[in-house]
Amino acid sequence: STMIADEYFSYFDKWTGEVWEPRNHGGKDDFLGPLTFRRAFEKSRNVATARIAEHITPQKIVEYCRKFGVTSDLKPYMAISLGAFEITLKEMVGAYTVFPNLGVRVKPFMVKKIVDRNGDVLEEQYPDRKQVIDIETAFVMNYLMRGVVQSGTGWRAKKLPAPIGGKTGTTNDFTNAWFIGFSPTVSVGVWVGYDEVKKLGREETGSRAALPVFVSFMKKYLEKYPEKRRFIKPPGVVWVKVDKYTGKLLTPDCMHPFTEAYIAGTEPQQYC
Repeated sequence: STMIADEYFSYFDKWTGEVWEPRNHGGKDDFLGPLTFRRAFEKSRNVATARIAEHITPQKIVEYCRKFGVTSDLKPYMAISLGAFEITLKEMVGAYTVFPNLGVRVKPFMVKKIVDRNGDVLEEQYPDRKQVIDIETAFVMNYLMRGVVQSGTGWRAKKLPAPIGGKTGTTNDFTNAWFIGFSPTVSVGVWVGYDEVKKLGREETGSRAALPVFVSFMKKYLEKYPEKRRFIKPPGVVWVKVDKYTGKLLTPDCMHPFTEAYIAGTEPQQYC
């Protein structure tokens, strides 16, 4: 429910020694003013994301990337908040397993087991699982990412017959398009781009270029493996009715009712 200013700001990055001016998708004049954390996240607002990064520090972002299993070369620059560093699709999907697994990261591996012609197991691998964040934190993030699909840039996945969460991503000049999504039983990543730095084309965003691939795959997957599981709220999370545009507690006069998830003790106290 925290309000974040989606408006122009510049930041002197002590690591690069340069002034950094983040921009939204629409260019230098594309600002929406004060937004709740949820709405900024659902709409993929770059400037709001940069403000969050400034608040928690880029060093903390690198620290969490490591906890989530990312080994790619990352620097604590402010631009990390908008995807300035290269990372493999495999690592990204592995990191995203934390959210549907309620805090447990599962390290990806390619071969599950090897058997001979008689069916005897010659070699078998088991998942490397590790609890890296609290269950409650993971559930709230999970619910936020389901909001991206229900009300934000991930809208193309809204009609899939399963609870779907995820996040779109687009790099500068439309050179890379991303969508990482999940249901309760599977995490899937889509990257669209070239082997060299080359534009995909105007407006070829994560939502437009990568998300349709995810939707196409998930339709086939869910036909074969219908999703029977649901995300279960942990005891440490509470449901609260709020006004989505102000993030404050709901009253009969509020125009945008929404049921939000909060870690117990962090819910808003003011009424809209």
